[in-house]
Amino acid sequence: MAVTDAHGPPHAPVDTPGASLPAAPLRAHVLAYLDLASGDGRDASHLVVPRLRFSAHHRPSLVAIWDGTPVAEALPAGHGDFAPLNLVAPTTRWFDVTVHGTLRALSVQFTARGARTLLGLPPLGVVDRAMPLADLLAGPVRRALADWVDALAAAPSFGARVAITDRVLSELLRRRPSSVLSVPDPVGWVIDEVERRHGAVRIATLADAVGLPERTLRRRVRQELGMSLRHCARVVRARHAMAVLEAMPVPPRPQLDRPATARLARLAVQLGYCDQAHLTREFRALVGSTPAGFASDVRPHDPAVVHRRGG
Repeated sequence: MAVTDAHGPPHAPVDTPGASLPAAPLRAHVLAYLDLASGDGRDASHLVVPRLRFSAHHRPSLVAIWDGTPVAEALPAGHGDFAPLNLVAPTTRWFDVTVHGTLRALSVQFTARGARTLLGLPPLGVVDRAMPLADLLAGPVRRALADWVDALAAAPSFGARVAITDRVLSELLRRRPSSVLSVPDPVGWVIDEVERRHGAVRIATLADAVGLPERTLRRRVRQELGMSLRHCARVVRARHAMAVLEAMPVPPRPQLDRPATARLARLAVQLGYCDQAHLTREFRALVGSTPAGFASDVRPHDPAVVHRRGG
């Protein structure tokens, strides 16, 4: 499986080494936990190479870092430097992360509105940046998360870090007013539906399904994600294509320069692209590689593929 939420239902089981599902009560808000390490931080199952390419992503994530200094390149100036505790906004394109020194970190992959629900944040409507949570939170939530990072640093294993994170997020969920949790979430349903259909959706159909004017739905999705619904569908489709390509056998080294053109052309149509050229353009923009290059690349593109590709 290439990416923990790249294909299948939005809450599909996580079967990647170094990834774990959250406790059952949290799964409406959290998709998965990813354990990350590089250099001497080899107690984690996901070993990050000094430079790691991240593809575009339509969901935010919470990244706790207790050792190391990653810097995201190609993001707007000042928005790629990571603090010990960060909210990473959705990204509209690929970018590289350079790791300086040893890295030990844990990433919480949220559902569409999971970060807002658990952390009590307003709609941020921003993309392509890592934001220190110290600038966004105050009071008990900020203190609880600061203590969480300290506990992660002292934990002896990924399993222990998962248990700690479950406890902290479950307590934050318990503190949220029931009135907040019971509010209908048409935007979250729409984003989940885009994922279920791998990006092959009609906006008018989605608007009808949730009883909103199309223009209102477009505006609310942009307020929530910072990107348009159409771009969200593009990102979801590209990530599904990544998962499909990742599941294919990696060709022997002599064949890397001779991609199976006919096979990629058929795959492009199956994935909902107009043709192979369309698939290639989208991959270059959103993944930072051609489809053939991604299928044969030994450099990892996302944390959840590091284990298979060998970093």
